[in-house]
Amino acid sequence: MTKLHKNMNRRSFITRSLLASQGLALRSMATGLPAAFLLGQPLHAAQQAMDYKYLIMSLNQNGDPINANGPGMYADPNIDPENINDVRRYIQHASALDLPDMNLGTINGVDITADDFANSTQFFMGGQQVRASKIWSLLPQAWLDHMSCLNIATGANAHPEFSAVLGFSGAIKGADGSGSEYLPSLLAQETRSGLATLMAEPVVLGGKTYASEGKTISKLNPNDIKSLFVGGYSYMDDLNRIRDKSIDRIYQQTKISGNKAQMNFIDQYAQSRSQAKQIGESLNDLITDVNGNDPSNQVKMAIALFRLNITPVVTIGLECGSDNHQDDTLIKETVQSVNTMNVLAQLHQGLVDANLDDRVNFANLNTFGRTLVRNSNGGRNHNKNHHSMFIYGSNINPGIIGDLEAVYKKGAVKDIVSMPFNSETGTSVNPDISLDESLAAAGKTLAKSIGIAQGVIDKRIIGGKVINPVIIS
Repeated sequence: MTKLHKNMNRRSFITRSLLASQGLALRSMATGLPAAFLLGQPLHAAQQAMDYKYLIMSLNQNGDPINANGPGMYADPNIDPENINDVRRYIQHASALDLPDMNLGTINGVDITADDFANSTQFFMGGQQVRASKIWSLLPQAWLDHMSCLNIATGANAHPEFSAVLGFSGAIKGADGSGSEYLPSLLAQETRSGLATLMAEPVVLGGKTYASEGKTISKLNPNDIKSLFVGGYSYMDDLNRIRDKSIDRIYQQTKISGNKAQMNFIDQYAQSRSQAKQIGESLNDLITDVNGNDPSNQVKMAIALFRLNITPVVTIGLECGSDNHQDDTLIKETVQSVNTMNVLAQLHQGLVDANLDDRVNFANLNTFGRTLVRNSNGGRNHNKNHHSMFIYGSNINPGIIGDLEAVYKKGAVKDIVSMPFNSETGTSVNPDISLDESLAAAGKTLAKSIGIAQGVIDKRIIGGKVINPVIIS
C-alpha cells in the first residue's frame, strides 16, 4: 500500500468515526460532560475521566538547541564573572557581533534582537525567579506559572537514534509489560479509555513519524484534515441545540433513576449556552483558519482534534534551530526560537478559547540537545548529555529540575552537561536519578501528569522514577 493510500485510509477512518459517533462527540463538547458519563458509565468512571488529560508533544529528530537559551541557561550577571562555580558563564549564545542591528522577529509587539539572546532577562515562573533569553519571558504568564524545565540526557548522539530515544532504548513496554512501544503511543493507549476518544493512537501532524503497536502511523497534514470539515458546517449553530436537548434529557433521567452525587456532577461540569456557543465559534475558527501545514497550523488542528475528542495525543514539530552545525551566526537558532515562542503563545490562547487549558498538557522531546559551547563553525554539535524537556499543564509546578556541570578537555571547558538529580527535590543534592535514567524519569513524570496510574507507569516504563516536584500534588 502506498503512503498516499495509507493517508487517505487514515483520513477516511477519521471521517467514518466522526459520522458514526458524532452525536457522542458533539454532545460531550456541547454539554461539557465527559463521554463516559453520557455513555451511562458509573459516576466514578466519569469523574476519573476528568483526571485524564490530552497531550500535545513536539518531536524533533534533528536534535534542537531549545536547550541553549531557556530558563537556567544563563549566569547571573550580578555575580563576579570570574566565579568559576557557576558553569553557566561558559554557555555561549548569539551576540550582536554575530547579528548586528538585525530584527529577529516580534513577540507580543516586542522586537527581538541578538542582544536579547546574548543577555538574560529575569522573570517569574510562579513564585520562582529565573533567567533566560528575553523571548521566554514574553510567553503568557499563565503558561510560565505552569511550566517545568527538566535538564535530562537522552544518551543519543546521532539522528537515526530518534526511534531509540522515543522508545527509551527498549525501556518502554507494550500493554502486557513485554515487547516495546514508543512514548506517545503508550500515553495515547493508556488515556484513550478514560477520555473515551474515537482513536486509541496518536495523530501525527508534524515532526517525525513513529509506530503504535507495531504499525507505522502516517503523518496527516492539517490541510488534509481540514478538507474533512469543509462544506459550510457550523458547529456554533448546532452546539446550543445539542446542549439544550442533551442537558434536558440528562436532568430528566437523573431525576428518575440517578442520585444526588450524579446531579452534583452535572451541576459542576455542565456548561452554559453561552459557553457552548463560544466553543462552537472557536472550533469553527480553528478549522476555518487552517491555511498551511506549519507548526502554527498544526497547533490549530491539534486543538480542534481534542475538541472533537478524536485522539488523546497529537504530535507536532516545533523547531528552535534544528540541525545547526553550520549555523555560524546562530541566525537559524534565534529566528526559529522566536517563531516557536509565538506558536506556544498561540497554543495557550487557543486552549483558553476552547476551554481546554485545564485539559491539555504539552511536552517536547528531541533525539538529543545541542552543545552549549559553540563549535569551530560557530554552530552547535550534538549533545547526548543535555536535553531540555519542557512540560506545561494546569497540574504542573513551575521551576527548573536538575543542574549543570562542565566537561573539561586539556584544562578547558569542552561543554556543559546535565547532572544526576533527586526525585523528591529536583536538585542535584543527594541524587537518586542517574543521567542514564533521566529520560525514563521524565517519561514517567509526563505519564503521571496526564493521569496514568503509577502501577501502569512502572509496568510499561522500566527504570527511573517520577519526579515528584514537577506535578502539583
